[in-house]
Amino acid sequence: MPEKRKILTQWVEAYTDELYAWAIRKTSNTALSEDLVQDTFLSAAENWEAYKGASKPKTWLFGILRYKIADYYRDKARKAVDLVPPDEAPAFFDRKGQWLEQEKPQACGSDCIPGLVEEPSWPNLLHHCLQALPPLMAQCLELTYLQGKKGKEVYEALNITAANYWQSMSRARLKLRHCLEKARLAPQTDHL
Repeated sequence: MPEKRKILTQWVEAYTDELYAWAIRKTSNTALSEDLVQDTFLSAAENWEAYKGASKPKTWLFGILRYKIADYYRDKARKAVDLVPPDEAPAFFDRKGQWLEQEKPQACGSDCIPGLVEEPSWPNLLHHCLQALPPLMAQCLELTYLQGKKGKEVYEALNITAANYWQSMSRARLKLRHCLEKARLAPQTDHL
C-alpha cells in the first residue's frame, strides 16, 4: 500500500499539468477540467490492479481522462432538454420543404453577419446565441466548430446516432443564424 501511494503521488506530480491542459482543450472549462483530472487520479487509485504496466502510466492516465470527458458529454447530452418547445421554435420551411418568405437567408450587404463579426460585441452576441440553443445542439456546434472534432467523434462522445448528430447540426445552424440575424436587426443593447 505505501508503494502504491508513493507511485500515485509521483504520477500526480508528473502528469497533472499535461492532463489538465488536455482537459481544458477538450472542455474549455477550468473548474470542470480540474474535476476531471482529479477524477482521473481517483479512478487510477481505485483501479490500481487493472494497471498491468503494459503501457506507460501517462498513456493509461490519458485513457482514463478521455473516458471521463466522454462520460461527461454523454451525461450532459442525456440531460439535455430542448429549451424551445417545437411549436414555439422558428419555422424556416413550409410543408413542401421550401423556405418561408420571411425566413429566407438575407442578401449579405455591409450590415450582414460578416460585418457583424468585426463588431466589438461579436463575442458576446455569439455566446448569447449559443447559450439560447438547446444544450445538445450547442454541444454539437461547440465540439464540431470550436474544438475541431469530426462528426463521428462528436456523436460517439455524445452517445447519439449519426442521424441525430446531423439533424441537430442542421437545426443548430438554422437557429444560430436566426438568432444572429435577429440580433443584427435589433437595436444594440448592453446585455448581449
